[in-house]
Amino acid sequence: MSPVSKKRKQPPGRAPKSAARPSIIGPILSVFAERLDDDGPLQTELVLAYLLGTGWGGAQWGRTDAAEALASEIVDANPTGHPAGGLVLLALARTGPRPLREKALQALELGASSESTKWRMPDWAERIGTAELGRTAILTDVYGDQTSYYMEFSYPGTANPEQHLVVALVDYNLHLIKDMFVRVGPHVFELLEQIAKEDDAATFAPMDLQSASDDLWAHLDVTDRTLGDPSGEESAETRYLLEARLDRLPHPNANTDFRPTVAQAERGRILTAFMKTVAVKDLLSGTGSPDGPPERDSVRYIARLAIDYASDYGAGDPLRWSPIAVELFLTDWAPRKVVWDAEDVLWVPEVLDLFVAYCGKRSGLELRWIEAIREAVDEYGGDFVAIELAGNSKGPGAQVMAALLADGVDLMDGEAVQQWIARYNDSL
Repeated sequence: MSPVSKKRKQPPGRAPKSAARPSIIGPILSVFAERLDDDGPLQTELVLAYLLGTGWGGAQWGRTDAAEALASEIVDANPTGHPAGGLVLLALARTGPRPLREKALQALELGASSESTKWRMPDWAERIGTAELGRTAILTDVYGDQTSYYMEFSYPGTANPEQHLVVALVDYNLHLIKDMFVRVGPHVFELLEQIAKEDDAATFAPMDLQSASDDLWAHLDVTDRTLGDPSGEESAETRYLLEARLDRLPHPNANTDFRPTVAQAERGRILTAFMKTVAVKDLLSGTGSPDGPPERDSVRYIARLAIDYASDYGAGDPLRWSPIAVELFLTDWAPRKVVWDAEDVLWVPEVLDLFVAYCGKRSGLELRWIEAIREAVDEYGGDFVAIELAGNSKGPGAQVMAALLADGVDLMDGEAVQQWIARYNDSL
């Protein structure tokens, strides 16, 4: 009887080995080989950015790690035997992920000194990564929700400068770069400038290069760390070209905070001034309200939460409100983060309506833009009340706080809170 072979058992906790991933180096080199007969560097940089973007955009988290792993795999493949190997390494050394540029440069220099290398470098290869910054501008909407950065680039000293416009849109409510894309052509800047000037809800202005660098790098970092798909359709394929072009701006200031800190004293001054307005006095007197007036403490509480939201979760300016900011406050933050007293819930839309009108006037907004914000309060105020009445929208922190209050725990008594939490944990 022939012996029966036994399957080898895997050690405990170790998953069976999966088949090795097919190498992608060959297809990548083939794509770059098609660039060897082009007449300029821009398409090569765009192709590299697109390839890196497949790693960046395909990762749910660790986006930059995925792109850098792809770049490292190309370098480690040591593509000295392929005609396009030098072009790939040169593009990575000059416009690839920053942590991998030195590694790519070393591989490039090593390959260039080897007699067995079969690279074919086009005449224009040395212009890769040399695009210079030309005209710039910013486009900001009337509420300050978003800023679009327009940066024109071209390659100097050539009959074909390959002008192209890199655009990055920063969203100050979401705190990330919401969209980024490239447009190629000599007249793209003028076209977008004309479109922007015809939009009375936006301002087209010169760009301060240092401020732009600080703003873009800070929000790019947040975008890289944001889960899900936060950006526009072309963002993944533009991400690393944008990084390469930001090298042409001043170095960002260290520890730049894209959301400025609003001092508690300033928040208190805004609240005090709001509470002294005629609109608030009329509300507290019950003028025109069939249900009678709210408590003064309720109005103060609601207004203070709006100030804190705009300061700490919005764009960092308690006076900056917009229809989008109102929507986020009423349908997301306020229901999820705040434990509301039942008697305060119905007053939230009305107090917020008065507050955003006050902020709009202090900010110098035209009446039509203020009315648009108030219309958003009217539109989403009912949603807020409905969400609160449903009672299932609280985040974990708010749920714990509600349970503490329901059990009669004094939130200012640290020992009592810790004892309650210990009992709660034990019950789990």
